[in-house]
Amino acid sequence: MAAIDSDSHTVHTEPAGIAVTNVERWFAENVPNALAPFRYTLLAGGHSNLTYRVTDADGQHFVLRRPPLSSVLATAHDMGREWRVIHALQGSSVPVPPTHAFCSDPAVIGAPFYVMGLVDGYVQHTIDDTLANSNPAQRTLAGNSLFDVLADLHAIDIDAVGLGDHGHARATSNGRSGAGTSSSPRRRPPRCRTSRRAMRAYSSICRPTAR
Repeated sequence: MAAIDSDSHTVHTEPAGIAVTNVERWFAENVPNALAPFRYTLLAGGHSNLTYRVTDADGQHFVLRRPPLSSVLATAHDMGREWRVIHALQGSSVPVPPTHAFCSDPAVIGAPFYVMGLVDGYVQHTIDDTLANSNPAQRTLAGNSLFDVLADLHAIDIDAVGLGDHGHARATSNGRSGAGTSSSPRRRPPRCRTSRRAMRAYSSICRPTAR
């Protein structure tokens, strides 16, 4: 989900990786009500794929996401896969931003990209950021929500939302996105140590400090 942290971004009119004339033409044809010219704000915090907040002439906000400008990996930087999952989960119990349009034509900006809605919020880059910008009750809510969403994601019927053929076959027999890596009855799914560690870490920063 694309959330913004306005303190750490720079606004561009001619950003790297965005062919402005082509993008404005594409928006006019594929994103209703978007009005050029646009301003582009690079959203910091990612590791490779480029994510821009696009602000139109009416002050509406969109998010454009594209692969990096170099060293592109077919799997790690596949915009089509990202788009397909986010689009398929629209209206489900899993919170995802609204989807607007996907462009598979690399002629527009040099690579496939997609546009989704902007979800305003605070990006928690570090624990220090989190502690400085939230109270214990908010951190407890965030931690609980993380695991609630993971549970909702694993309860999705992947065939019903059109993702039955997405990625490797890891579904359980009921068609849901199970956590097991094998359908063999001789193997038990691995216990989720990462989740337990994450819950302990969140619990440690959720406790109110003594005054």
